[in-house]
Amino acid sequence: MREIIPAVLSPDECEDLAATVDYLQFSDPRIAKVLGTIREYTEVTLDDPSYCRVEDRREGHPWHTDVGNNRHMAWCKTSARVLLDPVHMFNGGAFYFRDEHNLALFGPGDLILYSTDDQSNEHMVARSEGTRRVLLMFLANNG
Repeated sequence: MREIIPAVLSPDECEDLAATVDYLQFSDPRIAKVLGTIREYTEVTLDDPSYCRVEDRREGHPWHTDVGNNRHMAWCKTSARVLLDPVHMFNGGAFYFRDEHNLALFGPGDLILYSTDDQSNEHMVARSEGTRRVLLMFLANNG
């Protein structure tokens, strides 16, 4: 599975979430819309070890899958991310899937949702300068 769902969060909702660069509880009402959209595509559990956070990481991430290079997150079956900052606030920072490495994904408020057990969903995030905060979710599946 790989889905890009546009405009799940409004600019105001993104700005509100971007104010908290930290781990979030799944009960946080600011992420309810994102969770509702995810559940339209797949069944997930919000129980431990699933987690979410808002990240600001300028060094980006090299090519990887979300189960981890050493499979330290083998429990993670679904990942989701929403860029929270408008693209004029940073340079670089594009999200790429390896099999579409020329297609930079940026859309603020857009949900990128994908299964982690599909090797074709290997991805990376380019280095960035400026302010680039992202809501990240790493989710176990029901069953």
